Amino acid sequence: MNNINSLFSIDVDAHLKKAASHTFGSAAHYPVELVRGALRRGATEIEVELSGNRVRVTDNGCGLDDRALDMISCVMDERGNIEEKEGGAEKLEDREGLSLLAIFASNPDEIIIENIWSEGEWMLHKQRGGMQRWNRCGIKKGTRITLLKRGRDPELEKQILEAYCSSVPRELRLNGKRIGHQRLLRGQMAVIKLPAMGEFLGGQMGVPVGGGLCHLRFLDRAIPWHHMTVPPQNGFVFDAAIEYTGELNTDLIKQLCLFAARLYDWLCTEFESTSLENKKRIEELMFLHCRLTGEETFLNRFSVFKVYNSNESFNLVQIRQKSRDGVLYGVPAKKERSRYHTGSKHVLYLTREQADLLINHLNIPIVFLDPIGGSSNGFGVFIYKMKKKIKRMFLKCLGEPKKVLDPGELSKPEQMLIMGLIRHKVGYRVFMIESKGPFASIEGKNKRIYIRRNHGVVRKGVEGVEEDPRNVEIFIPLILT
Repeated sequence: MNNINSLFSIDVDAHLKKAASHTFGSAAHYPVELVRGALRRGATEIEVELSGNRVRVTDNGCGLDDRALDMISCVMDERGNIEEKEGGAEKLEDREGLSLLAIFASNPDEIIIENIWSEGEWMLHKQRGGMQRWNRCGIKKGTRITLLKRGRDPELEKQILEAYCSSVPRELRLNGKRIGHQRLLRGQMAVIKLPAMGEFLGGQMGVPVGGGLCHLRFLDRAIPWHHMTVPPQNGFVFDAAIEYTGELNTDLIKQLCLFAARLYDWLCTEFESTSLENKKRIEELMFLHCRLTGEETFLNRFSVFKVYNSNESFNLVQIRQKSRDGVLYGVPAKKERSRYHTGSKHVLYLTREQADLLINHLNIPIVFLDPIGGSSNGFGVFIYKMKKKIKRMFLKCLGEPKKVLDPGELSKPEQMLIMGLIRHKVGYRVFMIESKGPFASIEGKNKRIYIRRNHGVVRKGVEGVEEDPRNVEIFIPLILT
C-alpha cells in the first residue's frame, strides 16, 4: 500500500525515521551530518544555507561515487522493490552512510542532489510525482544537496550547526557567515597536541581548570560524534578531543594517560611561576593523583608545603626527611592567623587538604601547636581570656533569641521526652529550642518550659528514652532541677 502524500513507502519511511531518531540527537541535527559528509569527500570550502523552507549544502569535494548513487536511487525510487529499498535504507545506517541518511532524516517534500565526480556528473530530483535523473548538473565541482521542507525550525538548526562545527578547520560558511576554526578544548590550564597513532588520528588533550572527572570527546572530521565522562584514569584528570571512530579500550586509555603524565609534569615545573589560583588547582590535582595511585613522583617535583612565618617551602621528600630526623610540627592555615610559640622549630603552615594528605594518606605524624591568643606575651593571653569571659557574661544576661523547633523537626525520642515533661508539669507548655544558655528554663508566668536540644543532659535524656521509653522518668527530675 502506498501513501501518495509521502515520498516513500510506509515501511521505508518508518525505517528511515526510526534510524534517524536513533542516530541524530535532535531532529535539527541532520545539517551537521551533511557538513560531515562534505568533509569526508575532501571538501575545503562548504557553504550552508538555512532558510524558512530550504536547506542547501554546497561543497567542492570529490563528489558522491557510484555506491552512494545506487543507495540513494534505491531508496528514492517509488517503483523499486520494497525489500531492496529496505536493504538500501539499512546501508545508510553505517558510519559512511550517515551523511546520506541525513538527506532523508527530515522527511523532505523535495530533494535535489547535484554531483560531479571523477567519472562524470549527474543530478537527482525527487518530489511527490516521482524521481528524475539527468547526466548533467548546475555546478562546476563537488556536490550540492537541496532539501525543501515546511515546518522546520531553522534557528535551532543554526544553533546546533554552529555548536557542533565550531572547530572545523576548513572554510565553512553558514548563510554567508564564516564559522569554525575555534579551539577544540576550552577552559584548560595546559593543552598538548596528540599525534596520529593507528586508528587514533590525533587531537588535543588538556588539564581542566576545574572538576575531578575526565571528559572524552570523540571526533569525526573535527565534529563530535560521541562524548563520555569517566572517573580519573590512573589518577589523572584530563579532557581529550580526539579524531577516533572506534570503541573506547584500555590501549587508548593507556596512550592518553602517557600524555596526561607529560602535562602533569609540565605543570609541576611551572608551579612557582604561575598564579595563586593555578597553584591551588595544581596542588589539588597532584594530591588527588597521590591519593588514587599512591605515587609521590609529582609531589616531589615542586615545593607546596609552606613554613610558618617564613618564605621557605618544602616538597614531600624534605617533609619525610624532617619527619625521620625528629618531631614534625604544624599549625592550621586560616584566614585569621593565630599566634604560636614556635621557638627555633620548623613549623609547617598546613591547609586542611595538606594535613589530610600527610597524616591520613601518607601516615606522616604531625604535632599541631596550640594558639596562645591575640599576642605572644602573658598580658595578651590575659586580655584574650577576659574577652571570652565578658562575652559569656553578656550572653547570660541578655540571652539569645530562641529558635523554637516545630514538632515535625523533632525525632520520636525527643517527642517522647517532651510528652513526659508535659505529664510531669501539668498545665505547662514544653518547647525544644536551639540556642545557647541553660539546658532548661521555666517561665512560671507564661507557664512555658524551654529545653535546649544540644545540651549534654538533654542529649543523654533523648538517648536514654530511645533505649527504653521508661527512662523518661529518670531524666525529668534532672532537666527540671
